[in-house]
Amino acid sequence: MAIKLKEHENSTTQALTEVALALSMAFFALLILALISMGVPAESKQVSELAKSKIIEVTKENTDKEKQTKGEALKYVIYYHGLFYDTDLNSIKANSFNPQDKLILAIESNLPISKVITLKTQINSSNLSITTLNEQWLSRLEEI
Repeated sequence: MAIKLKEHENSTTQALTEVALALSMAFFALLILALISMGVPAESKQVSELAKSKIIEVTKENTDKEKQTKGEALKYVIYYHGLFYDTDLNSIKANSFNPQDKLILAIESNLPISKVITLKTQINSSNLSITTLNEQWLSRLEEI
């Protein structure tokens, strides 16, 4: 006596369908990769030589000249025990900075975040970066 299976019960047909679907997906993925790789041009020798000719050697003289021509120098400001100092440890005022100057504010690492936000609004500079003081600076500031 033979058992007749319905089409949806035949596992052989389902397995072949799954294999065909997997192969078509793999072929489609390879097709997409081939199309993408054909769209990217290879770098020619002319382009690489042109790029090499445009490389500028950075020296201290070049960076000093750029700073002088741009007119905007990087300024460091130190905040220690409620006072502002410059890099020579001369006391300065918080509102004496040009808002367009690039400033780096060095603070103590244990300063609360609320105080840091207050300092940021007090300085009022659009180009302000904040960092922490290292041990060398802290020891110099303690000598004052």
